[in-house]
Amino acid sequence: MGKLISLDEAVQKSLRLRNRKYALPLFDLSPVVGMTNGCFDILHLGHFKILEFAKSKCDVLFVGVNTDASTKSLKGNARPINPEKDRAEMLCYHKDVDFVFLFDFSDSYDAFKKIAPHVFIKGNDYEGKLEKEEKESDVHYYPIDDRSTSKILAKATWYE
Repeated sequence: MGKLISLDEAVQKSLRLRNRKYALPLFDLSPVVGMTNGCFDILHLGHFKILEFAKSKCDVLFVGVNTDASTKSLKGNARPINPEKDRAEMLCYHKDVDFVFLFDFSDSYDAFKKIAPHVFIKGNDYEGKLEKEEKESDVHYYPIDDRSTSKILAKATWYE
């Protein structure tokens, strides 16, 4: 699938996009490069809404997906439920996602630094936690609701 690329390819595409100029009357603009990231273990409506919000803030949206190893270190030994390739590939089907890449850092700053987006989009549960990103990019926070993969899994264990 053409949207699923390596981190190295994402870095190169981002660099080319940030250096590209669109000559418009009275303007000389580069496309706005945006990035968001997450585990995206069990896709739910909250994921789709933040992706739509993220795309509204940029021209080209890169989505970083935590590898299985980094998801396990963040979420515990029982996670992820879905393997990294499936999680990444599912995101490729979202209309607002331009490129998807896997990254193996437990802290997304390392991937953020490599992509160097103009805008970075996260849920508002990250407000006050992204000081480095806020110094280097225009950070937008999406007002998340009560949806999460962890809450879905907690309900599922009571279903039996």
